Amino acid sequence: MSIEPRQLDFLSCLTSVQAAPTDAAARAKFARQQRGTRAYHSGLAAEDTVLRTYRAMGARLLKQRYRVREGEIDLIFEMDGGIVFCEVKSRRTIEEAAHSISARQWQRLEQAANRYMMEQDVGAATDLRFDAVLMDRTGAMEIVENAHLF
Repeated sequence: MSIEPRQLDFLSCLTSVQAAPTDAAARAKFARQQRGTRAYHSGLAAEDTVLRTYRAMGARLLKQRYRVREGEIDLIFEMDGGIVFCEVKSRRTIEEAAHSISARQWQRLEQAANRYMMEQDVGAATDLRFDAVLMDRTGAMEIVENAHLF
């Protein structure tokens, strides 16, 4: 049996897995950390899927994980002469993903988008839209164009 170099990378990750602690408080903390790690990697995978989907639709990536003091925008694309700000949400179901975007989060996304437009000197005549891309744990995706008015 031959081992590819990429398999070795995977095997080294397996050796770094920690055993669950024995006392109750440490087990609870360990479980939270594990859930957080899974959620983080699930979010990265969802963003990657959305990135590939938008590229297949002819979009050009401008920024990924654009983070400023005002907030963070997952993906920013140029598409059909306009700018598309994408918020990617991955949850157990698409409905849960849809309900996970709060009014406060939309406000932070707007502020971050305004900052991006000022930094990039985007003209007032440029078409802009916010898309919400919702995914469930099976990988099913729903793109809601113009999910929030700008």
